[in-house]
Amino acid sequence: MNNLARIKKLTGCAKQIFGDDPLVSVCLIGSMARNETGTSESDVDLIIFVGSNLIDPKYFMLTSKFRRKAKSIFKMPISLQVITPLDLQTIIAPTLLPGYIRDRVIILGADIRDKLREQLVKYTPREKNLASLKRILFERYHLRELLTILALPRRSDTTKEETLINKRAMFIMKELSSITGLAPDRALKRLGLNNCALKLPISRRDLKSRKFISAVSRLVDQLVLALINYLRRNGSISLDVW
Repeated sequence: MNNLARIKKLTGCAKQIFGDDPLVSVCLIGSMARNETGTSESDVDLIIFVGSNLIDPKYFMLTSKFRRKAKSIFKMPISLQVITPLDLQTIIAPTLLPGYIRDRVIILGADIRDKLREQLVKYTPREKNLASLKRILFERYHLRELLTILALPRRSDTTKEETLINKRAMFIMKELSSITGLAPDRALKRLGLNNCALKLPISRRDLKSRKFISAVSRLVDQLVLALINYLRRNGSISLDVW
């Protein structure tokens, strides 16, 4: 089954599960929406937008059913977000919005592209940069957890953790580019971290080295501190309250 056939089948499943509910919009985003060939390390990114800040519990049951259907269609892991208007204002990083607007396929319901655009234009460049820093801090927190798992005595198959580490690292480098306006390698040099550049994707061989894992963890810590200093050149930053 090709990608277009999968999307068509997914649309049919969404109609069966959610019906004509006016509060629900379902979008396929990311690589699948761009019709890129999936790999064993890819996942399918889906957004279910519920047009109410008070979510009826029934939607969680319906969403769980829809996730199972999507997984059976694509035979790949499913990354699914349920978002409300309030979530759109508070938890979706500004740097993700352009991709959501550009790379999306409407599976069911209204096209939420206008809502995404309305939210995006509200941000000043400074606010976008601070939101990117927040995203880096968030990804760093979870990356450190994954690195700790790999550094401990472990089972032989760590494919899941290794894949997630690469995803976290790529998100960090993407936000770094958003803040500096530079490609990741040039951004690292601008921040004085050119002697410890991180090459992506990280190989499985590297992730089996405790020395390399420690180096990655230290680089991300240095990156965060350097970025905070970089952003403070254009105004104060309070990290006490986000």
